[in-house]
Amino acid sequence: MALLLLLLGLLRAVDAYSVNENCEVVLTDADTDPFGWGVTHALFIRSKDDLDALKASVAHCADGWRIMGGGLTLQGADDVADLEALSGLVGIDGKESQRGRSLYIYNNANLESLAGLRNLKGTLPGALIVSMNYKLKSIAGLEGVARIEGKDSDGYSVDIRLNNAMCLPAADRARLTSCADTECS
Repeated sequence: MALLLLLLGLLRAVDAYSVNENCEVVLTDADTDPFGWGVTHALFIRSKDDLDALKASVAHCADGWRIMGGGLTLQGADDVADLEALSGLVGIDGKESQRGRSLYIYNNANLESLAGLRNLKGTLPGALIVSMNYKLKSIAGLEGVARIEGKDSDGYSVDIRLNNAMCLPAADRARLTSCADTECS
C-alpha cells in the first residue's frame, strides 16, 4: 500500500522541524522521510510547495538560517528549477540518520541551478551528494562549502554524477580535486 501511495504522490514526509529564535531549523527523529525507509533527522523537499513552506518559515531570518541536528534532502522535486528559496541557508550542522548525508540533491527532473545555495558556508559533517539531476548545468552555488568531514554509507564524501547537462569548467574541476591541508584518498 505504501508503494501505491508513493506512486500516487500521496505519501509525504513528516516535517516536525521548528525554527528557533536563533534562526536554526532544528531537526529531530520526528522529521522522517516520505518513503517509509526509516530516515530521520532530515528535512525533505519534494516539491516547490515544500520549498515555499520552508522559505516562509525562515522569512524573518534576515541574517540567514542554518539547519541543526540533521541534513537537507531535495529529492524528486520535479517542479523545482532553482534553489533561490534556500538563499538564506548559511550552514548545515548535521546529517540524516540512515546514510550520513548532510546535503542530498537527487533525481530532480527540472533542477537547473544550485546558485540559491551560494550562502552555504563552512563544513558539512556528512556527505554531499548531487546525482541524477539531468538538467543541472553547474555546481555553482557550492563554493562556500570548505570541507566535508563525513562519508555516507556508500563510502563517499562527495558524489557528483549523472547530471547529464553539467559541464564543469576548469576552476570547478580543480576545486573538486584539490585537497589542500587534508589527506586525499
